[in-house]
Amino acid sequence: MTQEDKSPHAASHIVHKLPPSPGYTHVTAAERKRLSPSATAASGPNQTALLAKRRAQAMSLASKPGQQVLMNAFMMYMSGKNLNIFSISTTSMAILTPVTSIFKMDKMFGKFEEVDTQLAKLIYVG
Repeated sequence: MTQEDKSPHAASHIVHKLPPSPGYTHVTAAERKRLSPSATAASGPNQTALLAKRRAQAMSLASKPGQQVLMNAFMMYMSGKNLNIFSISTTSMAILTPVTSIFKMDKMFGKFEEVDTQLAKLIYVG
């Protein structure tokens, strides 16, 4: 065998001659652009469904701090009355996590810029 035959791309010309797999359709660049999400999002029902889904995701994100407060309360209950490193770290986490999450609120809701997130942000802070 020659050095050219040992290269990993030596048989690539043979692969291009094979017929396409069943069910495979070749999509040209023009068709891909026409079928892109940005082009299809301009239609009415798809756009409203997308916005509704984004609102639901924003509201789901807004309820996360409430779930975290309940988890922290349970952890503080389970740590007991004794003063040890676990209870100190749990208490500091219960205090610092909500404060830092309020400061990161714009970053958290940044991906929902096309949706009105004022109510979700109020729920997130509350």
